[in-house]
Amino acid sequence: MKTYLFPSVYQKLGFTLFIVALVLFIGTLVFDWEFSFLTVKVWALWDIEFLADTQYFAFIENNIFDEIILVLFILGLLFSGFSKQKIEDEYIAKTRLSSLLSAVLINYVLLILGSFFLYGLAFYYFALFALLGVLLIYNLKFHLNLYVQQKSLQHEE
Repeated sequence: MKTYLFPSVYQKLGFTLFIVALVLFIGTLVFDWEFSFLTVKVWALWDIEFLADTQYFAFIENNIFDEIILVLFILGLLFSGFSKQKIEDEYIAKTRLSSLLSAVLINYVLLILGSFFLYGLAFYYFALFALLGVLLIYNLKFHLNLYVQQKSLQHEE
């Protein structure tokens, strides 16, 4: 069966991108980082501004720092989770599938619960987290399973 995985060197790149995105995200939340040189004109399919007209298919001025952070998060999680392992066997493939299934189920159970208990802006932030939730939960479960398996093999030897 053909697998569509990134080469194994992308795994370290993925972890690095994820850490960089995490530092930038925390800096944005705690220190309100926003770099003025990243305010540029961008083409928007749809733009809704608070107390302003809705625009469609228009050029708007926007600081793209948050978009850069989101792309770094997504690429980091994709590269770290979907890169080949040094030894890619049936066990790894089964672990990948099991981790992905669990991640999808957990993410959507959390999203359903959030829709009942979170409202307004809190739900908006939670929905943004859910955007990365599947990749984040998948990575945690997959790499934790590999770590536990590796430790049990070392313990047997």
